[in-house]
Amino acid sequence: MKRIFLLIILFVFISANSFAQEEELIGAGPKGRFTQEQANEIALRRVPGEILSSEGWWENDRFFVGVKILRGDSSIFEVEINTLTGKVHEIEIEYLAAKAMLPMDVIARHLAHAIALSHVEDKTRGGTKARVLKLETIVHERKPVYRVEVKRLVKTYEVLVNASSGKVMSLRKLD
Repeated sequence: MKRIFLLIILFVFISANSFAQEEELIGAGPKGRFTQEQANEIALRRVPGEILSSEGWWENDRFFVGVKILRGDSSIFEVEINTLTGKVHEIEIEYLAAKAMLPMDVIARHLAHAIALSHVEDKTRGGTKARVLKLETIVHERKPVYRVEVKRLVKTYEVLVNASSGKVMSLRKLD
């Protein structure tokens, strides 16, 4: 009886200790996870400014930290950090002040140019090469985006390229 009682106490102690360690995983840094403070630092490196708020949440079995940053030009950005990898998951624009500059860590214009050309040539038919008519930076669905107009033969297409990741967000025919 004493043996069973001791085993139960030992089991409860180990379970409680294990539960406490699981609680510490969120934002405490074990097993390679980044803390909320480290996530704040990563966000500030991408978008310099003053932190307005910082909060974490679970999504698809991953923990993210969203850092809301006020820049000197009054623009407000939200930078989402994956705490397992420490990588910027997404940059969203809450408010973009007039004549504000996007963060410098967006992909280069020439890369957006090449991505858009390649995408149009892959998705359309035609023997001639595509050419870029216009490339501009815009805000689309709260994200910094390159809007690229591409002409191939007689048709003109609009390609939206995410300025943070370089992924094509959409392709649509303008003509």
